[in-house]
Amino acid sequence: MKKFYTLVVVISLCLPIFIGITPKTEAALTPSTGWQWVREITISDPGGVSADYQIKLRLYANDATKDDPANGTIDLAGHCIDFPNDIRFGTTSDPSTATMLPQWIEEETAEYVDIWVKLPSDGADTIYLFAGNSDATRYSDGDAVFIEFADWENDLEGWINESSGSGTVEFSNAVYKHGSYSLHLNASDVGNLAVVIRYLTEYAEDFRLIWWARSEANSNTAIYMGTMDNVSGTFYDLTWIKFHYDGTLVYKVGTTLYTIMSYNAQQWYKIELRFDVDTGTYDIYIDDELKVDCLLYTSPSPRDLSTSR
Repeated sequence: MKKFYTLVVVISLCLPIFIGITPKTEAALTPSTGWQWVREITISDPGGVSADYQIKLRLYANDATKDDPANGTIDLAGHCIDFPNDIRFGTTSDPSTATMLPQWIEEETAEYVDIWVKLPSDGADTIYLFAGNSDATRYSDGDAVFIEFADWENDLEGWINESSGSGTVEFSNAVYKHGSYSLHLNASDVGNLAVVIRYLTEYAEDFRLIWWARSEANSNTAIYMGTMDNVSGTFYDLTWIKFHYDGTLVYKVGTTLYTIMSYNAQQWYKIELRFDVDTGTYDIYIDDELKVDCLLYTSPSPRDLSTSR
């Protein structure tokens, strides 16, 4: 099985982003007492590559028919007191001595919650799930889980505004997917661009890049999300996803646009690119469904991220 490090972003035209970074200082489980239930989870890692790897688990509040740990779904069997706030992951079964593993909540309903967990830095293949604690409060920290994480809580968070003309970059608390804000890109026509760029290091490992994005309207402007490579001062587009003004999501190969699917204005979409650095290819997922696979990226290596309108 391929191992992917993960990067994440949230954007609105509205927009958030996530990638994955240097581990933060490890901390004890909080609270360290009062947990009513613990379950051992074994990670299948025959290649011994799980250290600092991010995994996503779907935890069901109380549905035994969904309990399938081998496929990433776990039933909490009604043990949460305040679902999904009293959930933690640790390195041992004893909450008083366990090191708490970073976690980030991607999505939640009354029935289930999707949580990303950063596995132990020592490569241990067994972790422990704790649930049921009246003193526990919500814990969700994307910065601690991913290589790179931006939910733009009223801050560019290391991204650079390279807009031109009358294009503007704003933070919106009126429409957001995660946290309390999103990044809002405004550009009235083709001659004016709202652009943010994140300069990163080259990734030697396979990785995935995730955006949550939406277009406010089908209009004569478009939203672009992609990766670039800066070679000797020249930028090369490597991957390119666009909310086209005709109401379709498209990708580009060379100068040709290819339709992925139709989209609805003012609806959030999860857009994921999975990169295989050995083959120089990437796959496109929309809302966790594979749409296009084995596309070649067209320059040495993806390292920089850009979003524009």
